[in-house]
Amino acid sequence: MEFKELTKKDAQLQLATEIQRLLHTSNSSVKEQIEKELEGFERLFGRFINESGSRIEWERIQKLPDGVVRRYEGLTKPDEAVKKNLLSKLVVVKLNGGLGTSMGCQGPKSIIPVRSDLTFLDLTVQQIEGKEYVFISNIDNLGATVDVNILKFLLDTNIGHCEFLMEVTDKTRADVKNGSLIMSPLRMFPTTPLVKLGPNHFGKVKDYLSRFQSIPDMLELDHITVSGDVTFGKGVSLKGTVIIIANHGDRIDIPPGAVLENKIVSGNLRILDH
Repeated sequence: MEFKELTKKDAQLQLATEIQRLLHTSNSSVKEQIEKELEGFERLFGRFINESGSRIEWERIQKLPDGVVRRYEGLTKPDEAVKKNLLSKLVVVKLNGGLGTSMGCQGPKSIIPVRSDLTFLDLTVQQIEGKEYVFISNIDNLGATVDVNILKFLLDTNIGHCEFLMEVTDKTRADVKNGSLIMSPLRMFPTTPLVKLGPNHFGKVKDYLSRFQSIPDMLELDHITVSGDVTFGKGVSLKGTVIIIANHGDRIDIPPGAVLENKIVSGNLRILDH
């Protein structure tokens, strides 16, 4: 218990030291305001490390007031001049995320190549920086980009002072751990296909890439399940519900140009070079 208390005390002392360092770098015109904000953060940090237990006081949790949640369709779109001014007040922070070890990668996710030999970090460098508000997301979430309509709503003086805003969406079948599918505007229905790939053969990035000569056409796909030693040739098209299962010791090679629509494929199918 004594060690635990000493650890808490040390954490608070280190935080206080870092806060003082930050204050020394602040502009004198806003130093007083920044000092008050950092003092508030220091108090919250102290409460966090000193309060024990994880009991939730449900009686203190209330519904959001009416009008707090706004639909995106109702936000106004700023013109180019306003957009430039809004972006000048924003800084983008990308969190490095994990090491990607569960996908067989070595090193941080930020240096994993995404497309055209560009890494997550390369693609993120194109983001903008500013002063008053911070946009935070994981670096491997390339779908999380700055939306000027939301930024305008955040900075709009007509709604009053807003310190924090979160964009939320309805969860879909494509929202799974470690990523989600992006819906193509060419799909007939406004949904993404449900994709389930066996972890033993598709769990690592290297294995995953080696099993696809090209990404299959999934514009008309509703659901696909792949399990076992399965490879896909170039130009494969998947439609409806497709289930491909290679049992232990078997292998299935989907030939180039194959069209699978509402099919169940099992057994052993090998395509050998000659």
